[in-house]
Amino acid sequence: MTNAALTVGEASDHTERLSVIATTMTQLTPEDIGTIVQSHPQRNIPQIILMIALKINNLELVTWVIENHPHVINMTVSNDTISVLQSMGINLP
Repeated sequence: MTNAALTVGEASDHTERLSVIATTMTQLTPEDIGTIVQSHPQRNIPQIILMIALKINNLELVTWVIENHPHVINMTVSNDTISVLQSMGINLP
């Protein structure tokens, strides 16, 4: 039982950490995103936010992406986004 509770706690901590990361990313200005894209042209911050939001079932973040970056909804997930997500412990099927 203790191991199960620990696993649930770890999952909760991971979800909370991902939520904080995604929410923080929503605060990036267009200039901030432009700076990131200059260094990493393949990096798609809204797509990363969307994938995190879907993974942690955060409807508020999904809505934010839809309202602010609707073009991302129909995009194929890039290899860069998959790599960034994997580094956060998110594996896509």
